[in-house]
Amino acid sequence: MVQAGGQAATAREKRNDIQGLRAVGALLVAVFHIWIGRVSGGVDVFFIVSGYLLLGSLGRHAHTSGTIDLKAFLSRLAQRLLPSAYAVIFVILIFGAFVFPQGNWVFIIKNIAASAVYLENWFLAASSVDYLARDEIPSPLQHYWAMSVQVQCLLLWGVLLWAFLKVTARSKASPGVLPYLGLLTTLSLAYSIYITAANQAAAYYDSFARLWEFGLGGLVALAASRWDPGVSVRAALSWLGLVLVASCGFVLNAGTTFPGYAALWPTMGAALILVCGRSGERYNAGALLSLRPLVWLGGISYGLYLWHWPLLILYRSLTYDHVVGLAPGLAILGGAVILAWLTTRLIDEKVASLRHLRFARTALASMAALSLLTVMDGAWAAYTKQLMPQHRLREDEAVHYPGAAALFAGAQVEQRHDYRPGPLWAKKDVADVYDDGCHQSLAGAAVVSCSYGPKEARHVVVLIGGSHSAQWLPAFQEMLKGRDWRIVTMTKSSCLFSATGRSGEQSPNGACAQWNRNAMAELLRLTPDLVITTATHGKALTNEEIYPDFKRQWERVVGLGAHLIAIRDNPWHSFDVGECVEINGLADPQCDLSQRDAFSTTSPLEHAVAPQDVHLVDFTDLFCSQGQCPAVIGNVLVYRDKHHVTGTYMRTMAPAVWERLAPIFMAAGDGA
Repeated sequence: MVQAGGQAATAREKRNDIQGLRAVGALLVAVFHIWIGRVSGGVDVFFIVSGYLLLGSLGRHAHTSGTIDLKAFLSRLAQRLLPSAYAVIFVILIFGAFVFPQGNWVFIIKNIAASAVYLENWFLAASSVDYLARDEIPSPLQHYWAMSVQVQCLLLWGVLLWAFLKVTARSKASPGVLPYLGLLTTLSLAYSIYITAANQAAAYYDSFARLWEFGLGGLVALAASRWDPGVSVRAALSWLGLVLVASCGFVLNAGTTFPGYAALWPTMGAALILVCGRSGERYNAGALLSLRPLVWLGGISYGLYLWHWPLLILYRSLTYDHVVGLAPGLAILGGAVILAWLTTRLIDEKVASLRHLRFARTALASMAALSLLTVMDGAWAAYTKQLMPQHRLREDEAVHYPGAAALFAGAQVEQRHDYRPGPLWAKKDVADVYDDGCHQSLAGAAVVSCSYGPKEARHVVVLIGGSHSAQWLPAFQEMLKGRDWRIVTMTKSSCLFSATGRSGEQSPNGACAQWNRNAMAELLRLTPDLVITTATHGKALTNEEIYPDFKRQWERVVGLGAHLIAIRDNPWHSFDVGECVEINGLADPQCDLSQRDAFSTTSPLEHAVAPQDVHLVDFTDLFCSQGQCPAVIGNVLVYRDKHHVTGTYMRTMAPAVWERLAPIFMAAGDGA
């Protein structure tokens, strides 16, 4: 992504194939994002090329002068990266509130703040392990993670090389830059392999797991001149490199295997081109990469990367078309090319002509631009916060937004053009356990619990399990008001209450199984009157069942003398329901789900044999009616994402839930 300077600029002029390689990387990223929906490995090509040009330049300068001008390096980096990157952010800040759904505003505002300071990768790494954030619609700046990694890695390499030269300046036995670079590259690769195996979702954005890719580029730049395999071998290896680069995204599922050893596929391919590519050799892949269209496209590849993703998200936001057709995709790609050319001509080239700018002036200009971005982003955040209360359901509005009461109480539903919770509040409309810090994360194993209701209550009900258990808390809080019951929560992200620690998805380091053991120990200490959990896992739509390890856990609970209520899971959608409703409106049928698609033909609860004092309950009729599972019921949005129910809709269900569960509560509480 970075444009080369200094000695690297000379190398770039002699090696037009490097510009062509940049073009291939940019096209792979854009094409895979627009049409294929997978990671291509093109970003890794950018990383190794950046290392080749910039670390190679630093290494050669260090070899000749024995030092590195760190301030000059930082100044050049800022002049080449910040202007265009900040220009795209400014455009999104100016037009974002008019073109992107309100439901995405909070996430976009956070992304802008993270991207402006080149910390987007760490923000996404945190989001990837934040269960509530994983189904967020992509931000128009989400692709800034790669530039954040690039800046962090290049800064770190610059500091590491500078420090190495300072320490070894007076040593006559200095090993030299090349062995030092090789050692750190090897250590980073080893770390990358380890952390990818341990937690790939977070490792994907980890700068330390990507550091070796830049180091590899630097090693190639410093060592390649020492090896000349000959014209024929060079041609064969250059074509092998191009095949590796182009095939990576088709062969490997980079989104689930990178970085780690899998990233060696595209980076080694790029390395072969950097070592063996020659534009002047007829049968060399470098001749293809040096064709004028590819060289021209390589010159604007940074801008192409910057613009293609916001245009794609804009198209999806305006059309709600998650599968981009050929014609719209070509329009997105063409628009990105035009904007990239304009950005390069009007911004990058103008700034590049100001090479006399010193470090202090560059730093001052950067801080001024960042300050303006911060003010604009803060203004959008303040405006969003001011609007947010209007998107919550107030008590005096309940008659207009009856929610589930429209299904079971015969409530008259006034046809409205709005709904509650509105898009600005929908994703925040969660159970109190999240705001109260009482919900365990995906990786944690300790039981984190909270108590709701009168402390002196005679009876205790425990709500236990994953997020689909936690989402029922608003309904139980509402229905137990004024009753002699206290609710204790024990919930953990994507962890079902089962004897084996069954997870909704991969649980890091067996955390779910350990959490279940800890939860059973806590139940033994607490001796509740009643325990409530989920009976099925709705994600397995075609084979919904009550797993044997669920029943074994239930038997342990009733063995403690408690009753247990197991609730059938609610419908799961394949799309963000709130986004669909906001873009298409309340009445659009594409936001609803057929009951046949939501569930298997018959409920597994109908013929299940449950242990004594285990009560299987099915509330499907409060989510689905006449064969359809609507996105909005009684002017209330049912789901806050793909499958979690809003707290507002849960509260409207409380009367119907109490009507069915009251006898069980009475039995568990001996007439309470």
